Amino acid sequence: MSDDLLDELLALAHAPPDRFQVLGLLGRGGMGEVERVHDHRLDRVLARKVLRADRAHPDLVRRFLREARVTARLQHPGVVPVHDLGEAPDGRPCFTMQEVGGRPLDVLLRSPERPGPAALVDIVLRVAEAAAYAHSRGVVHRDIKPANVAVGAFGEVLLLDWGVARAEGLEDPGGEAMDDGHTRVGEVIGTPAWMAPEQARGEPVGPAADVYALGMLLGEALGGGPLRGGSLEEARRGHVAMPVGLPEELLAIVRRATALDPAARPDAGGFAAELRAWRDGDLRRARAQALVQEGEARLPEVAALRAEAAALRERADAALAGLQPWDPAEAKAVGWALQDEAEAAAVAADVAEADVVRALDAAVQAAPELDAAHALLADLYRAGADEAQARGDRREALRCGALVRAHDRGAHAGWLRGLGSISLVTDPPAHVTLWRLEGARRRTPVPAGEAQCPLQALAVPPGSYALELWAPGRPVVTLHAAVGRGEAWSVAPPPGREAALRLPRAVGPDEVWVPPGWFIAGGDPEASDSLPRRRVWVDGFFVARDPVTNAGWLTFLDALAAAGRLEEALRHAPHDAGQPCHVWDGARFCLGGDRSGAAWLPEAPVVLVDWYGATAYAAWRAAQTGQPWRLLHNLEREKAARGVDGRRFPWGDAPEPTWAAMADSEAGPPRLRPVGDPPTDLSPYGARGMAGNVRDWCCDAYERAPRSDVVEVAEATGDVWRMVRGGAWAAAASVSRAAGRYASRPDRRAVTLGVRLGRGDPPL
Repeated sequence: MSDDLLDELLALAHAPPDRFQVLGLLGRGGMGEVERVHDHRLDRVLARKVLRADRAHPDLVRRFLREARVTARLQHPGVVPVHDLGEAPDGRPCFTMQEVGGRPLDVLLRSPERPGPAALVDIVLRVAEAAAYAHSRGVVHRDIKPANVAVGAFGEVLLLDWGVARAEGLEDPGGEAMDDGHTRVGEVIGTPAWMAPEQARGEPVGPAADVYALGMLLGEALGGGPLRGGSLEEARRGHVAMPVGLPEELLAIVRRATALDPAARPDAGGFAAELRAWRDGDLRRARAQALVQEGEARLPEVAALRAEAAALRERADAALAGLQPWDPAEAKAVGWALQDEAEAAAVAADVAEADVVRALDAAVQAAPELDAAHALLADLYRAGADEAQARGDRREALRCGALVRAHDRGAHAGWLRGLGSISLVTDPPAHVTLWRLEGARRRTPVPAGEAQCPLQALAVPPGSYALELWAPGRPVVTLHAAVGRGEAWSVAPPPGREAALRLPRAVGPDEVWVPPGWFIAGGDPEASDSLPRRRVWVDGFFVARDPVTNAGWLTFLDALAAAGRLEEALRHAPHDAGQPCHVWDGARFCLGGDRSGAAWLPEAPVVLVDWYGATAYAAWRAAQTGQPWRLLHNLEREKAARGVDGRRFPWGDAPEPTWAAMADSEAGPPRLRPVGDPPTDLSPYGARGMAGNVRDWCCDAYERAPRSDVVEVAEATGDVWRMVRGGAWAAAASVSRAAGRYASRPDRRAVTLGVRLGRGDPPL
């Protein structure tokens, strides 16, 4: 045996007769005093509860001893462990137990260090677990209140003071049955502010009384004050003032625990389970809220990247706008670099937005009821639906719309109902027959009602509409409108234009009227050189129903010859590789044949004319009629072909070759057809052959992008490339889309390139 161990054993042998040295008084209660003592044998500090000298009555002694034995029976982390039961040196009964650190809950609730709601729920949960354990051992506390709950410095939670507990099956040290603590009829034990009504009435009570006290404890801890005063009468009536500001789930737990009928209350284990479920849900909610904050914090980054991408695209368009297709790559390098930067910013925005959606989806998975996450997701999916609708992606728009519906909590109710509105003022006031254009493959008009202008926010479902307008003394004309979800549609002209839609006085039999207004230009990634999708304003104009025919061109050439301008006529006569197609026979021009020997048809569109010939014809036609005929601006031509709703072809979105004169329209080889053949190639305004047969020379020079969203018609000058628009009899449907753009030198002639005239809307 070592010397150190021998010394320790000798010290124990010579220890003072009383193994406990009193270090001070910890507190005084109704029955006893609690001293802080040092245990010499085990060299530890304990708490010792000693019966007060003035309470040495036999009944109180028995109750004191019962408290020690009841507490010792409850070996649970939420109950102070009792180490020993005996007598103090002066003969008073006492028992030793673990010293409880920390502070009583009632003191903690009033202190500046008051815990937060989640921590308080956890404290009450720990008390409920201790009570549930006690009930399983046949013990009812009967005095659960904040003063009897100790919260340690290291998170310990202890339910104290089992002096009035009711316990089954206790025996005294001599083997005789001890008082089990049953209440005598009429005897009230406990503290009124927290006791159950049956307990306040002096009735025998069971575990349900402790559950009632647990509900009162939860309400006080979270509500910031007692749920009722200390009146015994209030306790008998079961009066409870529910705390304000608690989540509904916690209020429901308090209500169930404090039900007047003891049978309606959960047991202590059920009460603890409810709190545990709420606590776990609160942890999930906290995690979910952190995810929402994480996602929300990145939204400005997404917006900034989208704005940066848009600004870079505009700079790229500006850098490339003045260049011709034949300009060297070095001249385009700056614009290309800007396009690359714009694409990189757009991709970064998509990635950042995907991260936001992932964070919000995770938040919804963690806390399905979290409205903030649902609201942000609904906002993002609505933006996605609007963007998809704008670019004509119907499937993506429907997908995003379904997700808006799944996540919306009311903010998008109007948008989800899908109603937009149409407002319109005409001069003079017109009667309106409204047609809804349905179907993606081919827009088909379906009657949608009648009204009278002015229209003031006429509610309509989103979609494409044709408004047939009639006013006394005016021809029937058609206005098209594309109404988005929740959109208030109107003509809404740019500054300097008339607010009212001025109806034309007359429309000739060989022309159609295209009303002034905004239309969706470009936006078709499958079309050749399509512009990015953009809204463009075009003033009202007239467009010839058909392109100029061979017969019409012969009349033009004959008129020039008759005016002594034969050389000019010969210059403007169509020819194919030097072979004239309109032949001068010495008296007049007549149709020849092409290189295959096939004769040109009088009713077919004229081809093989250059831009100079096309503008000469327009000038001659204007002089003959007194109307300001000219070539169309390329954006006028696009609007006349596709209307305002961004459709891909004049009839709709389907690339159907049998609906226009183009490659694969017939079983045989493609051919130039007479105007109006087939009749299905009809634009929303009634112009024919806008998708096939021949492309049209336009008056303006080729530009990478418009300089403005308001079209200003001006004829190009100089040896710059001109705009060409439309499909062609020898072209596939894929290169005959309405948004397709082409450039050509003004002196070029082609068997697919013809002439169509237009004129501005004349002033009244």
